[in-house]
Amino acid sequence: EAKVEGVETSLVWTPLDLLEVGTTFTKNHTKVLKNDEDPETEDENMTDVPENVWNLFATLRTQYITWNVGATRIGRIYTDNEGVQDPDIYGGYSRKMLVDTRIAFTPDEQWELALSVSNLLDEDDVYMGSSVAPEREFFLELGYTF
Repeated sequence: EAKVEGVETSLVWTPLDLLEVGTTFTKNHTKVLKNDEDPETEDENMTDVPENVWNLFATLRTQYITWNVGATRIGRIYTDNEGVQDPDIYGGYSRKMLVDTRIAFTPDEQWELALSVSNLLDEDDVYMGSSVAPEREFFLELGYTF
């Protein structure tokens, strides 16, 4: 049994008709309330839940092109309950950032061709909840809406 309390805020700004920028911030406070399998973890932070998540993004839209760049900073994530209150433990993944981008060409209302790159900077050991983020990946998308 566990408890997660947190707050999330967001801000979006459109300084120009074709540009939108924004940010979100999430702060989590977690606590293990009861753990029959490992009672020593009670009253400690939960594993696999980031303390902070911060997103920044920018989107540029023209008649035919949409380009988006986003960055996600993941705060400390504890991977075990050993010394979980110490912010410098080796069992936690410290503060990493992922950058993703996508550019799409939309020649009309029905067709879209897009190229996406996840983990653009090819960061290693970026822990996302219960798994490690993959290496840089490329996606080519072709969409048709009818």
